[in-house]
Amino acid sequence: MSMSNNRNTEVVLIGQIREIKNITTLKGSEMAVFQLENQQGTVQVVVLPEAFAKSGEYVIEDEIVVVHGEKSSDEDGKVDIFAKKITPIEEAEKHLHNK
Repeated sequence: MSMSNNRNTEVVLIGQIREIKNITTLKGSEMAVFQLENQQGTVQVVVLPEAFAKSGEYVIEDEIVVVHGEKSSDEDGKVDIFAKKITPIEEAEKHLHNK
């Protein structure tokens, strides 16, 4: 995925969900990690408990979604997207057509 190397940059990405790992935190909250794939490549998306509570129902294998989040990269250049909101592509399309 083509993204600048800035840390903590707001991003909006569209892609297909792959390789979901559902996680239960020590406090019992649900979260998930998955790969978001599109024509530009693949990036890891982390859905922390707060975002999962709002958007977890859309974290479905092979689903095409819009991910609103924050890009973070470490010293080694590994990039993760921390999702704030996940929307099914159909819902995003409806919103665009109603404008």
